[in-house]
Amino acid sequence: MRDAHRLGVTLAGIFAMLLTGCKGDPAAAPVSAPIDGGVKLSLDLLDLSNQRIDPFQTTNAKATVFIFLSTDCPISNRYAPEVQRLHAEFAPQGIKFWLIYPNHDDSLEVIRKHIQEYNYSIEPLRDPQHALVKATKARVTPEVVVYGTEGRKVYQGRIDDRNVDFGKERPQPSRRDLHEVLDAVANGRTVTNAFTTPVGCYIPEAP
Repeated sequence: MRDAHRLGVTLAGIFAMLLTGCKGDPAAAPVSAPIDGGVKLSLDLLDLSNQRIDPFQTTNAKATVFIFLSTDCPISNRYAPEVQRLHAEFAPQGIKFWLIYPNHDDSLEVIRKHIQEYNYSIEPLRDPQHALVKATKARVTPEVVVYGTEGRKVYQGRIDDRNVDFGKERPQPSRRDLHEVLDAVANGRTVTNAFTTPVGCYIPEAP
């Protein structure tokens, strides 16, 4: 009887832990790719050679950074120098960066011209069917989503707080959110500010 009682308590404890885990922040669940409704999403991302790429297959990365951009969004384009500075600082520290172009109407030629014009040295990916947009629930450009090891989302939001609102911009940011997040990840510290509200151009719906 005692053994049966111990078994019952153990099973009850395990069941309680499972329930607690399900009620927690879904961003904290250790997964290899974004999960939506309990189903691992199939990402349909393309490089500029129309080859399918799974960005979550990056190995030995401390974090994977997705930067959603638009070729014709002035707010997004003004961040090009800062994005390049962040890449130059943190890529050597084991952080993987991807430029994500979610606008279905952006042709390969337009994207190549955009990369050249703004001197991007980060690998670009296209998301014409919005697989990653839906997985991350990204809404605007520029918007950043950062995943740590095992697919844990550690940050989503703005690059910094330079843009207060549409048409309202500080001369200099008072907080460099993405820099703080990447510095914490690179140095093994906990990210304390997981979500901010980005200001930018809305991502158009996929056809």
